[in-house]
Amino acid sequence: MNAVMGHLQFTKRAFAQDADQAMAGDIVRALIELITNADDAYGETDGPITIDVIHQDGEPTLVAVRDVARGLTPDQLAECFGVLGGVNQEFAAGGPVRGLLGRGAKDTATFGRTVFETIRDCVYGRFELRRDTVTLLESEPATDEHHASLEIPAGGSGLVATIHVEQPGIKIPTANRLADRLSTHVQLRRLTEQRQVVLRWAENGVRAPSQVIRWNRPAGEQIVDQEIDIEGYDTSAHLTLVRMPTPTDDRFGPYARHGLE
Repeated sequence: MNAVMGHLQFTKRAFAQDADQAMAGDIVRALIELITNADDAYGETDGPITIDVIHQDGEPTLVAVRDVARGLTPDQLAECFGVLGGVNQEFAAGGPVRGLLGRGAKDTATFGRTVFETIRDCVYGRFELRRDTVTLLESEPATDEHHASLEIPAGGSGLVATIHVEQPGIKIPTANRLADRLSTHVQLRRLTEQRQVVLRWAENGVRAPSQVIRWNRPAGEQIVDQEIDIEGYDTSAHLTLVRMPTPTDDRFGPYARHGLE
């Protein structure tokens, strides 16, 4: 018997299938990835996160997440968003960041294409990731126009990730519905309590009033509040239990106000 060594092939179709499954056609899942990335970029420092949804008749809807944190170099852009299965070095070093499997924001390309634009050390970088795994990386000295378009102060750094919703059948919730889902989703609750997150909505050039995204804890009697040591780990868990004012038989899920968070 002859044995032949080979390599597992990961095709463009496989990338699209995995991304479709990860996002499940839900733009909120994509926003969670981009918002938590922006929060990680700030680390322990203060700073806002801005979400833009731009509808223009006859054009793909644009969904963007902006920060004015540390930004990325062109090489970091390619490494962060152009490599599948890479190791998050800050995570591996024990840094306070999310992400382990090297996919994250890459899956947002399932909706069409995602463009990452950044300024760091006075250099503008642009990385485009398409659904068919085609990528494009550009860089040049940052100009006043770059700073203005990305809303990054002169001399500052930051990153804007823009999803071009080009795939048919993708539904974007209304402004109020999207704000409600972002403020109540379990993965964003602590984040929006601690950092300013703002949703801006524009329809055919007309901008609606901005909405602050913030989790409001449900009222109720606190019945447990204690620290619990975790055997084998150099840390502890803080357990808080709150009794709801009235019983509920609503289903459990990422938006439920009851259950274990």
